[in-house]
Amino acid sequence: MTIHPAISRSNNYHKYHSRNLFAKVGVYYFLKTISRMINSFSPGNVLDAGCAEGFALRHMRKHRDRSPAITGMDIDYKALLFSKAEGQGRHFIQADIQKIPFKDSSFDLVLCLEVLEHLVFIDTALAELKRVAKKSCIISIPLEPCFSVCRMLAGKDIARFGRVPEHISCFNAMEVKAKLKSHFKLEETIISFPWIIFRVSAK
Repeated sequence: MTIHPAISRSNNYHKYHSRNLFAKVGVYYFLKTISRMINSFSPGNVLDAGCAEGFALRHMRKHRDRSPAITGMDIDYKALLFSKAEGQGRHFIQADIQKIPFKDSSFDLVLCLEVLEHLVFIDTALAELKRVAKKSCIISIPLEPCFSVCRMLAGKDIARFGRVPEHISCFNAMEVKAKLKSHFKLEETIISFPWIIFRVSAK
């Protein structure tokens, strides 16, 4: 498959294709943790809000005997095309997470993995995730400042102290947890270094 230059240059693409052993181990355990959490639900359908190039979708499909109906959503059309071409799901839609084009309670489970840090304000996105989720959401963010320090030690974006250029906000775990509690019931918090993962349900 010919990869669009914009995709091959993205930090997300390079993260999942890194040859660095520590990065590979981190991504492996992150995806393994997400899969375990999904399996505990056995959802009939899943929305991956902010699916990007579909790497989480690929892992989900690979490690489940019976994959749920999966819908991938992202604002980046080129990323969606890549994900679709890779066969990571049947249903894709280009949309903004702050205005999700689905009815209330449309999905048994909603994923929002490594998305919130790309937003200036997250309350609207959280309200939308809650609105379309029938039962639960799984939400992850980088564990800062550890995430940026690890990138800096790996020689990435040293002038930015390891901060990913596409990350508009640098939320800490306590800030996000407080925001989540204003919208959801917080069920579980897991650190999968260098990420932190929250499992939440509607209040």
